[in-house]
Amino acid sequence: MTALKKYARLETTGLWRDTPEGQRREVVVRMGDATLILSDPRSDAILSHWSLPAIRRMNPGKRPALFAPGEAAEEELELVDDTMIAAL
Repeated sequence: MTALKKYARLETTGLWRDTPEGQRREVVVRMGDATLILSDPRSDAILSHWSLPAIRRMNPGKRPALFAPGEAAEEELELVDDTMIAAL
C-alpha cells in the first residue's frame, strides 16, 4: 500500500544506529511495498526491517532528516536523499 507506484525500486544510502549510544554506520536503505529494509553495504546482510506506517520523522523540516521506526524506538536513520525523504 505504498504511494510510490511510480518507482520500480527506491534505494539510497543512509547512516543508522541501533541505539542512542551506538555508533552510526552506513547502510543501504530499500523501500518495499510495506517495509523499509536497512542492510550492510558490504555483505548485504539485513540489519533492520521497519514497517512503513510506523516510521516517524524526528526532526521535521531539518536536514539531514532523522527517522525512527516508531515513537519510542531507539533506532535512528539519517537520510539526505530528497526522493527517499519525500517518500517516507
